[in-house]
Amino acid sequence: MKGFLKGVFLIAILAIPVVIYVFLKLFGKNEFSIPVYYENGVEVSFPGCDFNVVPHTLDIDPSKIQQANVTVFFQQGEGFQATDLYNIERRLKAVFPENFTFSAYGLGAQEVGNFTVLDSLEFKRSMHCDFVTDTVNQFILHDGKGLIRGYYHTDLEEVDRLIVETKIVLEDE
Repeated sequence: MKGFLKGVFLIAILAIPVVIYVFLKLFGKNEFSIPVYYENGVEVSFPGCDFNVVPHTLDIDPSKIQQANVTVFFQQGEGFQATDLYNIERRLKAVFPENFTFSAYGLGAQEVGNFTVLDSLEFKRSMHCDFVTDTVNQFILHDGKGLIRGYYHTDLEEVDRLIVETKIVLEDE
């Protein structure tokens, strides 16, 4: 009798997590969402920028936009090098082989690597007017509608957060 009770107890202990997992898979819903920046308009001001469209959307070529896009304005410095940018780009492209673009913009001759070289005025104009930032070496996540979904620094924890939030944006699209 004791062996029978032990067997029933063991089966019950093993079955409870399976029942919970199946229940959550069948009836659960992922409620994560990534906020949209500038949904009510842009409140900061940069000289020469016109932020009259609400919500603020990126003024970029729609044929280049995928479901999730990451843009960075790169400037080589002591804390962040071109090799660091290249490694992060490879990691992002390995995790997201489809429906994802990575765009890097750099300034003139000091940059090496796979980025679009812009002159100083175009670099600043695009940073300020399109992406509403004045911070270089910052990753900017935007969705297929051209809405900015997040700003991320270059440290490991922020890149991990970028990957998780990109997955959520891809699931929402």
